[in-house]
Amino acid sequence: MYGGQESDRVSDLLAGQISRNFVYAVNSQYRLGPNILLGLEASQARTAYTGGRIRLLNHYDLALAYLF
Repeated sequence: MYGGQESDRVSDLLAGQISRNFVYAVNSQYRLGPNILLGLEASQARTAYTGGRIRLLNHYDLALAYLF
């Protein structure tokens, strides 16, 4: 798991600019066989704009690896 936040002072920004970004995620790996790995990751980014608008962005990853 990981996460982070970036936050600016609203008094320093113009209308419609980004005031805060907050991202968090979780990832894991599973061994399906002796040489095969499966990786999963899910994350969400929340962006707040001056004026109260919030945008959510969900991101999902799936990876399959073969070890030589």
